[in-house]
Amino acid sequence: MLQFQNLTLIHQKDQFRLVDSLTGVVHPGDKVAIIGEEGTGKSSLLKWLCRCPEVNDYLEAQGSYQCTFQQIGYLPQFLPNKEEPLSVYDFLFHNLDANEIDYSYLAKLASDFQLDQDFLYSNQEMGTLSGGQKIKIQLMKILLHHPDILLLDEPSNDLDYESIQWLENFIRTSDLAILYISHDVVLLKNTATSILHLEKIAHQQRAVVHFVKEDYQTYIEQRKSAADKQLQIALKQRSEDKKRNAQLQQVKQKVQHQLRTTKLDTKGRLLAKKMANLKSREKRFEKERAQFAEMPQQEEAIGLKWQTVQAVPSSKPLIHLENDQLKIADKILVEPLDFTFFGQEKVGIVGNNGIGKSLFLHKIAEMLQKRTDIQMKYMPQNYFEALDTTQSPVAYLLSQTKQDQATVTTYLGSLQFFVQEMQRPIAYLSGGQRAKLVILGLLLSQANVLLLDEPTRNLSPTSNQVLTQQLQQYNGTLLTVSHDRYFLEQVCEKIYQLDKTGLQRIF
Repeated sequence: MLQFQNLTLIHQKDQFRLVDSLTGVVHPGDKVAIIGEEGTGKSSLLKWLCRCPEVNDYLEAQGSYQCTFQQIGYLPQFLPNKEEPLSVYDFLFHNLDANEIDYSYLAKLASDFQLDQDFLYSNQEMGTLSGGQKIKIQLMKILLHHPDILLLDEPSNDLDYESIQWLENFIRTSDLAILYISHDVVLLKNTATSILHLEKIAHQQRAVVHFVKEDYQTYIEQRKSAADKQLQIALKQRSEDKKRNAQLQQVKQKVQHQLRTTKLDTKGRLLAKKMANLKSREKRFEKERAQFAEMPQQEEAIGLKWQTVQAVPSSKPLIHLENDQLKIADKILVEPLDFTFFGQEKVGIVGNNGIGKSLFLHKIAEMLQKRTDIQMKYMPQNYFEALDTTQSPVAYLLSQTKQDQATVTTYLGSLQFFVQEMQRPIAYLSGGQRAKLVILGLLLSQANVLLLDEPTRNLSPTSNQVLTQQLQQYNGTLLTVSHDRYFLEQVCEKIYQLDKTGLQRIF
C-alpha cells in the first residue's frame, strides 16, 4: 500500500510547489494514471517515490508518506547515461543469480515484445538500441525482479503498435499496483482505474492536485461537466451582481444629489438614513461577492505559431536513394532502400521497433546537411543530442537563433514555461519541456526543411494537438518518424512502412 497525507514536493531552487498537498491511498491492483501538462512534476513525483538519488539535488518533501510494498520496479523516462555503454546481456542479467531466473517467463516476455531470444544475450550496447528496444529491455529487466508495484514513466513511448497492445493488456490484467505517466489517450482510457492529475494554474504559479478513483473517460467528462456548471453559476452570479450594483449606484447618485440640494432638515435626515441603508446594502453585496463561485481555472494550451518560410520548390528533388541499404556496423537492417523526396512534401515513416527508422532519418539528415540551397533542421529522438543540458532554456535559444532575449523569453512564456524554469539548467526540465524547447528552436530557426523523430512522444494531448495543427499549416518540407497514427494522418500526405525489404507506401 502507498499512503499519502498532504505530501508536498518543493523545488529547492525557487521554492515552487511541484506537488501540493497530495492525499490518498494506492492499493495492490490499482492502476493509477498520472496525467498533466508538461513540467507539472509528474516525473519528479515518480523519482521521489522510488527514492532516486538525483531528486535530493532539487526536491524538498513535506507531509507524510508510507509504503508497504517490498519491491519497487521503476522505468525512467530516459535510459540513464551510465547504462548506455552496457551490453544488452549485462544490462538484463547484472545482479541476477542465474539459478533464480525464470527462463520460461523470460522467453514469454521476449515473445510478447517480438524480440529474438538470442538478442537478449547479445553484446550490442544499450545506447545503440532504438527507442522502442530500450523500453522493452528495461521493462523485461524490471519484471524479471518480480516487483509488487510498478512506477512507469511514459512506458508507451517509442513502442510499436503490437507492443503497445501488449503493454495495455499487461497493465489492465496485472495484479500489481501500477502508477504510470502517459499522454496516450487510448492507453489511459483502456487501463486506468484511478487518476492523479497534476496541474499548474493561475499563469503557472499555483500547483493543484486531483486524485480520484475513476476511470479516465469518466474523470474527463465529469471534470468538463463540473467546469461548465461552475462557469454557468459564476457567470450568472456576476451578471446579476453587475445589474444590482448598477441599480444601487444609480440610487446612490440620486440620493447624493438630493442631499446636496435639499435645504429641509427633515428631508435631509431621511435622505441621510436612506444613504446609510444603501451603504449597508453595498457592504452586504461585497460580502456576498466573496462567496461567489470561482471562475474555473484550468491549464492554458501552449501558444505555438509556425511562421511562413521560404519554401523549397515542389519540383526540386532533395533526396534520391536507389538500391541503398541501412546497416549498423556489419549488420544490414534494410535492403534494398529506395526513396525519393521532393520539396514541400510531408512524409511520415512507420515501422516496427529496431527496424532502423531513426537510423534512416539520421542518414537523410547527414545527406541534407551538406546542401547549401536549403535550411534544414533535425529533431532527434534523443533530445540530449540537440541540447546542452547545462544551459538554461534562454541560453540555448539565444545560441541557436538570431532572436534577442526579450523575444526568446516571450516565446518560452507562450509554451507555458514560468520565469524560474527559463533560467534553470535544461537537465532539470521534464521530457515534455525539453521536447517543446527543441520544437521552439526549430520554429525560430525559420528552417524550410524539417526532419522530426517522434516529435509528439513527450507532449500532452493538448500540446500534441497544437503542434499537429501548426505542422498542418507549415508551408515547408517535412519528413517525420512517428508511432502516432493520428498525428501522421493529419499532417502527412504520404506514409511509408519501413521493413527489412525497404519502404512501402501505405497511405
